[in-house]
Amino acid sequence: MLTNRLSSLNRYQAFGLHFLASAIVITCIFSFVKLVWYPHQLFEVANGFELLKILIAVDLILGPLVMLVIFNPQKKSLKFDVAAVLICQLLFLGYGVWALYTARPVYLAFVEKQFVLVKANEIDDIDIAKVSLEEFKQLPQLGPIFTGTQLPDSLQKRQEILFAGLWNMGIENLPQYYVDYAQVKVQVLTASKELAQQNIDKTTQTQLEEIRLNFEKQGKKVLFCPIKTKAKQLFVVVDASNGDALTIN
Repeated sequence: MLTNRLSSLNRYQAFGLHFLASAIVITCIFSFVKLVWYPHQLFEVANGFELLKILIAVDLILGPLVMLVIFNPQKKSLKFDVAAVLICQLLFLGYGVWALYTARPVYLAFVEKQFVLVKANEIDDIDIAKVSLEEFKQLPQLGPIFTGTQLPDSLQKRQEILFAGLWNMGIENLPQYYVDYAQVKVQVLTASKELAQQNIDKTTQTQLEEIRLNFEKQGKKVLFCPIKTKAKQLFVVVDASNGDALTIN
């Protein structure tokens, strides 16, 4: 029956159906990834767009084009050819989703005077095994969470952390030194500043001003604490009254 249905299509209809199905799948995946794994503007700063471009190139463009080329309703091997294309496409799609998953942001760790964005592939399993607090024994699955950090009492361990920081592997990459965010709210408030005190470009200032006004309408005064990322500058919007992290921009 499937062979008969395939044989009733021409190559352009097959291409159209394949493209439509691929577009729906990619849209669903993107929506989940953007809303859950990479919320706010983290998709951009965590290189999510680079991985998405590869998915689009292969699954939304190359896959349907291959279908257009190989599809011939007269071929006896039509079902095999179509299955081969779909299997290859699904395998690559799975690899792409796995790459997005392993590179997803898991923590916004407060270190000294700023937050640091930490991705799943930046934390070693060896360090996770050293964690004593239950909430940090597993990486978050449904989006990043805010956390604090606390240097160990041992001078030797502090020196080891300082030395590791030279290779961009600071305390933010060591979950055994994480503490509940509530323990660092005072430090967060001290590090946070009003919008007028931030040295930022005009576009970012306009965006943050809109956020400030929106919270002001809700009766909340907010401060802004920087997030260290490898891309654009982002800020955590902090409730000036209690240090709660309200949102990211």
